[in-house]
Amino acid sequence: MPGLASFFEAAFGNTEGYMCVASRKTGGKFTERFFSYPEGVESAIVFSKTKASIENVYFCPQLLTEKRRAKTNVDMVSSIWADLDDCPPNLLKVEPTLVLETSPHRYQAIWTLNNPIPGEDAEAASRRIAYGHAQDGSDRSGWDLTQLLRIPGTYNHKYDDSGIHKYQVTNIWMSSFQRSFLKKAKRSSSVTGSGSTAQPLQYSTGQRRGKIARRDCSVWRCTASKQTYL
Repeated sequence: MPGLASFFEAAFGNTEGYMCVASRKTGGKFTERFFSYPEGVESAIVFSKTKASIENVYFCPQLLTEKRRAKTNVDMVSSIWADLDDCPPNLLKVEPTLVLETSPHRYQAIWTLNNPIPGEDAEAASRRIAYGHAQDGSDRSGWDLTQLLRIPGTYNHKYDDSGIHKYQVTNIWMSSFQRSFLKKAKRSSSVTGSGSTAQPLQYSTGQRRGKIARRDCSVWRCTASKQTYL
């Protein structure tokens, strides 16, 4: 599972806390493990690899203040998330940082923020994405603050009448922002401070083009179409 440390960094930024990694066998119950972030990220990766061959493996894209996956334990977050389900990523109004294909033509997405924001603001943005793209196939229930997303390189263990089938979760989209983010991470442990000079991204909204500045949630606005998730 190459690049998982960078994947988690895209979700968590420079925030600290407990990361939750959950696993379950098809049809079974969730088992959750908690790891201190960032110092425990390698242990979380080892745990994910160990479980991946026989179980579905997920993570919570928000760090927690205590070892319990509950909204009350979420403070500041560094990303927005969406369980897109059948929604094609190219229909999104704002270019995601990362897109995962969790099974054929089913997707999840993460948008990295330069600066951490309160959990309730991130959840509100995630909810607007879910409902804004519901007609495109997005999961209306995939926006809550303690949502679980799949981890790239693990397997989606599906069960049907012919048995259990494995589909490897793959990262199919890494935006130009993410490449810039990772380059900065190599130079500094504080990549998302208030002095960030990240350039706006170009993205598509049908045949129109617009720009989005990623400094914080309040500027998630398409200047070409005046559409916004917030």
